[in-house]
Amino acid sequence: YQKVSIQSCLDLGLRVSGDTLVWWLNQDQKAVMEMLENARPLQQVMLELWAFIMQMSKPDVIVWCKGARFDFGLLRDAFKACSLEVPWKFWNERDLRTLLSLYPEVKKLDRSNNLAHSAHHDCLHQIKQLQSIAKELKKVGLEI
Repeated sequence: YQKVSIQSCLDLGLRVSGDTLVWWLNQDQKAVMEMLENARPLQQVMLELWAFIMQMSKPDVIVWCKGARFDFGLLRDAFKACSLEVPWKFWNERDLRTLLSLYPEVKKLDRSNNLAHSAHHDCLHQIKQLQSIAKELKKVGLEI
């Protein structure tokens, strides 16, 4: 888990919308501070992510997100801003929201220890949701 410096994104030509800034101003200050503390330059974070995926992956690595248009779009823009190729094939992108629509009971997993809108906490919760759905699918002989 790495936090990215907003200034480094702006320096590379990426943008932050006014609506996004207003939204963050209305969030829990713990989440805002957590996002900003120890943030690193985008170039370093993206190069490390790229290297991690390339080192551990085979050509058909599957990548998950929650919100394919939003998350994968941000990642593609960040890789491009850092002059890096996206290290996976677009047809191997998967969206947790699709599975959650098929297994809505999983949305109710306990989040009591999570900080709302913390990327780290959200990711860990989404992994739990995906694992729960994978167990259900395995019961009927399917794998994700």
